[in-house]
Amino acid sequence: RFTEYAWDLAAAMERYCDVRGLYDDWRRMHERTLTLCQETGDKRGEAVLLRGLLEVTTWTSPAGSKPAMIQMRDVAARLLDLFTELDDPAGMADAMVAMVWGKAADGENAEALVLAERALRVAHEAGYVGGQARALHVMAVVYGEGNPHCALECLEQALVIAKELGNPRFLTTIVQFLGAARALCGDTAGGRKLLDDSITMARDLNDRYLETFSLLYLAKLYVATRDGRARPTLELVLPYSQA
Repeated sequence: RFTEYAWDLAAAMERYCDVRGLYDDWRRMHERTLTLCQETGDKRGEAVLLRGLLEVTTWTSPAGSKPAMIQMRDVAARLLDLFTELDDPAGMADAMVAMVWGKAADGENAEALVLAERALRVAHEAGYVGGQARALHVMAVVYGEGNPHCALECLEQALVIAKELGNPRFLTTIVQFLGAARALCGDTAGGRKLLDDSITMARDLNDRYLETFSLLYLAKLYVATRDGRARPTLELVLPYSQA
Protein backbone atom coordinates (compact mmCIF):
# COMPACT_ATOMS: atom_id res chain seq x y z
CA ARG A 1 0.00 0.00 0.00
CA PHE A 2 2.89 2.38 0.66
CA THR A 3 3.91 2.34 -3.01
CA GLU A 4 0.34 3.12 -4.08
CA TYR A 5 0.12 6.04 -1.66
CA ALA A 6 3.49 7.32 -2.86
CA TRP A 7 2.67 7.39 -6.57
CA ASP A 8 -0.86 8.68 -5.96
CA LEU A 9 0.52 11.59 -3.94
CA ALA A 10 3.22 12.32 -6.52
CA ALA A 11 0.65 12.36 -9.32
CA ALA A 12 -1.63 14.64 -7.30
CA MET A 13 1.24 17.13 -6.93
CA GLU A 14 1.71 17.54 -10.70
CA ARG A 15 -0.89 20.29 -11.04
CA TYR A 16 0.58 22.24 -8.10
CA CYS A 17 4.12 21.95 -9.46
CA ASP A 18 2.97 23.00 -12.93
CA VAL A 19 1.12 26.10 -11.74
CA ARG A 20 3.99 27.09 -9.42
CA GLY A 21 6.68 26.36 -11.99
CA LEU A 22 8.39 23.82 -9.70
CA TYR A 23 9.62 21.68 -12.56
CA ASP A 24 12.83 20.41 -10.91
CA ASP A 25 10.87 19.31 -7.85
CA TRP A 26 8.31 17.63 -10.09
CA ARG A 27 11.03 15.77 -12.00
CA ARG A 28 12.94 14.60 -8.93
CA MET A 29 9.78 13.49 -7.14
CA HIS A 30 8.62 11.43 -10.10
CA GLU A 31 12.02 9.90 -10.80
CA ARG A 32 12.35 8.64 -7.22
CA THR A 33 8.79 7.36 -6.99
CA LEU A 34 9.01 5.77 -10.44
CA THR A 35 12.03 3.77 -9.27
CA LEU A 36 10.02 2.59 -6.26
CA CYS A 37 7.15 1.46 -8.51
CA GLN A 38 9.50 -0.42 -10.83
CA GLU A 39 11.22 -2.13 -7.90
CA THR A 40 7.89 -3.25 -6.41
CA GLY A 41 6.26 -4.17 -9.72
CA ASP A 42 3.47 -1.60 -9.50
CA LYS A 43 2.54 -1.26 -13.19
CA ARG A 44 -0.19 1.33 -12.72
CA GLY A 45 2.06 3.54 -10.63
CA GLU A 46 4.83 3.15 -13.20
CA ALA A 47 2.47 4.20 -16.00
CA VAL A 48 1.02 7.18 -14.15
CA LEU A 49 4.43 8.51 -13.11
CA LEU A 50 6.00 7.88 -16.49
CA ARG A 51 3.22 9.98 -18.02
CA GLY A 52 3.90 12.86 -15.64
CA LEU A 53 7.66 12.56 -16.03
CA LEU A 54 7.32 12.55 -19.80
CA GLU A 55 5.38 15.80 -19.68
CA VAL A 56 7.77 17.67 -17.41
CA THR A 57 10.97 16.51 -19.12
CA THR A 58 9.67 17.27 -22.61
CA TRP A 59 8.11 20.69 -22.06
CA THR A 60 10.86 22.07 -19.85
CA SER A 61 13.55 21.21 -22.40
CA PRO A 62 14.81 24.02 -24.67
CA ALA A 63 12.22 25.17 -27.19
CA GLY A 64 12.23 23.08 -30.35
CA SER A 65 14.54 20.50 -28.82
CA LYS A 66 14.44 17.58 -31.22
CA PRO A 67 16.07 15.13 -28.77
CA ALA A 68 13.28 15.90 -26.30
CA MET A 69 10.65 15.16 -28.93
CA ILE A 70 12.39 11.93 -29.94
CA GLN A 71 12.46 10.90 -26.29
CA MET A 72 8.78 11.78 -26.03
CA ARG A 73 7.96 9.50 -28.93
CA ASP A 74 9.99 6.58 -27.58
CA VAL A 75 8.73 6.84 -24.01
CA ALA A 76 5.15 7.40 -25.20
CA ALA A 77 5.25 4.09 -27.07
CA ARG A 78 6.24 2.35 -23.82
CA LEU A 79 3.52 4.29 -22.03
CA LEU A 80 0.90 3.17 -24.54
CA ASP A 81 1.90 -0.45 -23.96
CA LEU A 82 1.56 -0.02 -20.20
CA PHE A 83 -1.84 1.66 -20.31
CA THR A 84 -3.11 -0.83 -22.90
CA GLU A 85 -2.05 -3.68 -20.60
CA LEU A 86 -3.90 -1.95 -17.75
CA ASP A 87 -6.96 -1.37 -19.98
CA ASP A 88 -6.88 2.34 -19.12
CA PRO A 89 -8.37 4.33 -22.04
CA ALA A 90 -7.56 7.74 -20.52
CA GLY A 91 -3.93 6.79 -20.19
CA MET A 92 -3.94 5.34 -23.70
CA ALA A 93 -5.28 8.63 -25.08
CA ASP A 94 -2.54 10.60 -23.29
CA ALA A 95 0.13 8.26 -24.61
CA MET A 96 -1.17 8.56 -28.16
CA VAL A 97 -1.19 12.37 -27.93
CA ALA A 98 2.46 12.26 -26.81
CA MET A 99 3.26 10.00 -29.78
CA VAL A 100 1.58 12.50 -32.11
CA TRP A 101 3.91 15.27 -30.91
CA GLY A 102 6.87 13.05 -31.71
CA LYS A 103 5.58 12.15 -35.16
CA ALA A 104 4.82 15.80 -35.93
CA ALA A 105 8.36 16.76 -34.92
CA ASP A 106 9.65 14.19 -37.44
CA GLY A 107 7.38 15.59 -40.17
CA GLU A 108 5.17 12.49 -40.29
CA ASN A 109 2.00 14.57 -40.46
CA ALA A 110 -0.27 12.04 -42.15
CA GLU A 111 0.46 9.38 -39.53
CA ALA A 112 0.25 12.00 -36.79
CA LEU A 113 -3.26 13.06 -37.84
CA VAL A 114 -4.51 9.46 -37.93
CA LEU A 115 -3.13 8.86 -34.45
CA ALA A 116 -4.52 12.17 -33.13
CA GLU A 117 -7.99 11.25 -34.40
CA ARG A 118 -7.68 7.88 -32.69
CA ALA A 119 -6.64 9.55 -29.44
CA LEU A 120 -9.59 11.93 -29.68
CA ARG A 121 -11.98 9.04 -30.28
CA VAL A 122 -10.62 7.01 -27.34
CA ALA A 123 -10.77 10.03 -25.02
CA HIS A 124 -14.32 10.83 -26.12
CA GLU A 125 -15.54 7.27 -25.60
CA ALA A 126 -13.96 7.26 -22.14
CA GLY A 127 -15.51 10.63 -21.22
CA TYR A 128 -12.01 11.97 -20.67
CA VAL A 129 -12.35 15.68 -21.44
CA GLY A 130 -8.73 16.56 -20.69
CA GLY A 131 -7.60 14.00 -23.24
CA GLN A 132 -10.04 15.37 -25.80
CA ALA A 133 -8.65 18.90 -25.35
CA ARG A 134 -5.04 17.74 -25.69
CA ALA A 135 -5.87 15.67 -28.77
CA LEU A 136 -7.61 18.63 -30.42
CA HIS A 137 -4.66 20.88 -29.58
CA VAL A 138 -2.03 18.61 -31.08
CA MET A 139 -4.27 17.98 -34.09
CA ALA A 140 -4.34 21.74 -34.70
CA VAL A 141 -0.54 21.83 -34.44
CA VAL A 142 -0.25 19.10 -37.08
CA TYR A 143 -2.60 20.97 -39.42
CA GLY A 144 -0.51 24.09 -38.80
CA GLU A 145 -0.06 26.89 -41.31
CA GLY A 146 -0.70 24.50 -44.19
CA ASN A 147 -4.32 24.05 -43.18
CA PRO A 148 -5.21 26.89 -40.79
CA HIS A 149 -8.98 26.53 -41.17
CA CYS A 150 -8.93 22.94 -39.89
CA ALA A 151 -6.54 24.03 -37.14
CA LEU A 152 -8.92 26.82 -36.18
CA GLU A 153 -11.85 24.41 -35.95
CA CYS A 154 -9.88 22.11 -33.63
CA LEU A 155 -8.76 25.00 -31.42
CA GLU A 156 -12.26 26.43 -31.09
CA GLN A 157 -13.42 23.06 -29.78
CA ALA A 158 -10.40 22.82 -27.49
CA LEU A 159 -11.10 26.28 -26.07
CA VAL A 160 -14.57 25.26 -24.88
CA ILE A 161 -13.09 22.31 -23.01
CA ALA A 162 -10.07 24.25 -21.72
CA LYS A 163 -12.36 26.76 -20.03
CA GLU A 164 -13.99 23.90 -18.11
CA LEU A 165 -10.73 22.22 -17.05
CA GLY A 166 -9.51 25.01 -14.79
CA ASN A 167 -5.89 24.75 -15.90
CA PRO A 168 -4.77 28.37 -16.57
CA ARG A 169 -1.56 27.39 -18.36
CA PHE A 170 -3.33 25.10 -20.80
CA LEU A 171 -6.05 27.69 -21.37
CA THR A 172 -3.39 30.31 -22.12
CA THR A 173 -1.77 27.95 -24.62
CA ILE A 174 -5.04 27.37 -26.44
CA VAL A 175 -5.81 31.11 -26.56
CA GLN A 176 -2.32 31.71 -27.97
CA PHE A 177 -2.67 29.12 -30.74
CA LEU A 178 -6.21 30.25 -31.46
CA GLY A 179 -4.98 33.82 -31.95
CA ALA A 180 -2.34 32.68 -34.42
CA ALA A 181 -4.86 30.50 -36.28
CA ARG A 182 -7.42 33.30 -36.56
CA ALA A 183 -4.79 35.61 -37.98
CA LEU A 184 -3.73 32.99 -40.52
CA CYS A 185 -7.36 32.60 -41.57
CA GLY A 186 -7.58 36.32 -42.29
CA ASP A 187 -9.16 37.60 -39.08
CA THR A 188 -6.23 39.81 -38.12
CA ALA A 189 -8.16 41.90 -35.59
CA GLY A 190 -9.54 38.84 -33.81
CA GLY A 191 -6.15 37.14 -33.90
CA ARG A 192 -4.40 40.19 -32.48
CA LYS A 193 -6.90 40.45 -29.61
CA LEU A 194 -6.48 36.79 -28.68
CA LEU A 195 -2.69 37.09 -28.78
CA ASP A 196 -2.88 40.19 -26.58
CA ASP A 197 -5.10 38.22 -24.20
CA SER A 198 -2.64 35.32 -24.13
CA ILE A 199 0.23 37.69 -23.32
CA THR A 200 -1.72 39.12 -20.39
CA MET A 201 -2.60 35.62 -19.19
CA ALA A 202 1.02 34.46 -19.48
CA ARG A 203 2.23 37.46 -17.49
CA ASP A 204 -0.35 36.74 -14.80
CA LEU A 205 1.15 33.24 -14.59
CA ASN A 206 4.70 34.64 -14.72
CA ASP A 207 5.29 32.19 -17.58
CA ARG A 208 7.93 33.68 -19.85
CA TYR A 209 7.90 30.68 -22.19
CA LEU A 210 4.24 31.24 -23.07
CA GLU A 211 4.67 35.01 -23.14
CA THR A 212 7.63 34.78 -25.51
CA PHE A 213 5.78 32.66 -28.06
CA SER A 214 2.72 34.89 -27.91
CA LEU A 215 4.94 37.91 -28.54
CA LEU A 216 6.61 36.14 -31.47
CA TYR A 217 3.25 35.29 -33.04
CA LEU A 218 2.12 38.89 -32.50
CA ALA A 219 5.30 40.27 -34.05
CA LYS A 220 4.82 37.98 -37.04
CA LEU A 221 1.29 39.32 -37.43
CA TYR A 222 2.54 42.90 -37.25
CA VAL A 223 5.15 42.20 -39.93
CA ALA A 224 2.51 40.64 -42.20
CA THR A 225 0.23 43.66 -41.80
CA ARG A 226 3.09 46.20 -42.07
CA ASP A 227 2.36 47.44 -38.56
CA GLY A 228 5.10 49.60 -37.01
CA ARG A 229 4.74 47.75 -33.71
CA ALA A 230 6.59 44.73 -35.12
CA ARG A 231 10.06 45.93 -34.11
CA PRO A 232 9.17 47.02 -30.54
CA THR A 233 7.40 43.70 -30.04
CA LEU A 234 10.45 41.75 -31.18
CA GLU A 235 12.61 43.86 -28.87
CA LEU A 236 10.48 42.64 -25.96
CA VAL A 237 11.27 39.05 -26.94
CA LEU A 238 15.04 39.50 -27.14
CA PRO A 239 15.80 39.64 -23.39
CA TYR A 240 13.69 36.53 -22.82
CA SER A 241 15.41 34.56 -25.58
CA GLN A 242 18.82 35.40 -24.08
CA ALA A 243 17.77 34.54 -20.51
